Amino acid sequence: MYRAYGLLKPDHEFSLAEATRRLQAEFPRYTVSLRDDQQITVASDTWEIELRWNAGPEVAEESLHIAEKIGGEDAEDLASCQQRVEIWSETPDYEMEHFEDFQTVIAVLKTFPGVIPVNPEEPGLL
Repeated sequence: MYRAYGLLKPDHEFSLAEATRRLQAEFPRYTVSLRDDQQITVASDTWEIELRWNAGPEVAEESLHIAEKIGGEDAEDLASCQQRVEIWSETPDYEMEHFEDFQTVIAVLKTFPGVIPVNPEEPGLL
């Protein structure tokens, strides 16, 4: 239902451990857990969202594609990203009750220098 990337510039300061701590502070009534030092789950009784680190070979190519689509002054930074944090929720949210939660996750990503949140579906900055 929700999907985003946090593209990581080469000089980023992002870590999943610190993101877990910051998300716990933002979601005190949810369970926030880090699994295998690679994926964070933020969950309530009715909804969940995931964050996963990806440094696979496809990331650099997809970052170039996103940079071409978005263009402008951010294109060079976007094209330099070879790692990313993938954010998604597969829990249906037809009434958009959790849209604000999704926005809060994006806001937490923005607190890290070197993270560029984007919409990968219709490339655009978030």
